[in-house]
This record gives sequence, C-alpha cells and structure tokens, in this order.
Amino acid sequence: AASGLMSMSPDGGEGGEVGFSFIPQESVYAPGATVGEIFAFNLECMGDGPLIRGTVMEKAAFTTTVNGTARQVGAALATDRIYSTIHVTAASGTTPTLDVTVESDDAMGFLTPTVQMTHPQFTGVGANQQTLDGAITDDWWRLVMTIGGGTPSFTVFGIVGIQKILTP
Repeated sequence: AASGLMSMSPDGGEGGEVGFSFIPQESVYAPGATVGEIFAFNLECMGDGPLIRGTVMEKAAFTTTVNGTARQVGAALATDRIYSTIHVTAASGTTPTLDVTVESDDAMGFLTPTVQMTHPQFTGVGANQQTLDGAITDDWWRLVMTIGGGTPSFTVFGIVGIQKILTP
C-alpha cells in the first residue's frame, strides 16, 4: 500500500485507552482463512518515522458540535512533540463539514482552554496528523468538533500523544 496514516489500539480503541499512530511507508495486507474458520489476516507495516504512543480521545459518531472528553495526556517539555491524529471513518449528510481543534488546559474542567492545533476541515472520509513542539505545561487535552451541514454525521477516531525526546 502507498504511504498513509495508520492508527490502532491494542485494547479495543475506546476513549481513554492507549492508542498508537504512525505513517507507514510500505504495508502488506494478506487476508485468509478457510470457510468455517474465524477470519484471519497478516499485516506488515514498515516506516522510518516515529511510532507515537498516545491516548484515544474519541471513538464515536457525532451529529452536532461537541467539546470532547477531557483526558489527562500529560505536559510536554520543550524537547517534546505533541501529535494529534484524526481519522474520519464515515461521513454523511448534505454538504457535511467537520472542523477539529485540539485544546489543552491545566485542569479537567477546562475553565481556561487553549487551542493548540487545528486540523484541516473534513468533508468526508479521511485522516490527518498535526504536530506541535513543546513546551506546554497543560496536562489535560480534548478534541473540539464543530459540525455543519444538513443532517451531518461523522464517525471519528482520534489520538493525542506526546513524543518524548530523550537527550543525553
């Protein structure tokens, strides 16, 4: 497969669970099972960029604008990089639009949120990854999804993670 954006979760991918995202340079997918057996497959991915360990922020369908669930992902040092990965796996409605921003705050209640990243607008199925260099002392994060159009619906899978850069 050509380069793309891939995310997964070993725990099932529900909000608050561990998630990983990366950009594979080469992928091989081989499905296979005999009739009557559980479906099996083999997936190999190779790349040269970072594998980002993060937190699954959202995995749900949305039909109206929403502030996502606040999750304590952590603060970022000046040498760290924050990643936000969004996958829209389904979209419907009349000219639907989805704008996703990533906010941080120093408290779960988000009394003074700061917009840290903005993804390009989605109008259908797609994926995007944004990055931001630290330092950010806020340790709570959330996705804010602004939805427009006629009877819109978007199914979103989003991960926010912090790449810790180790220095000698």
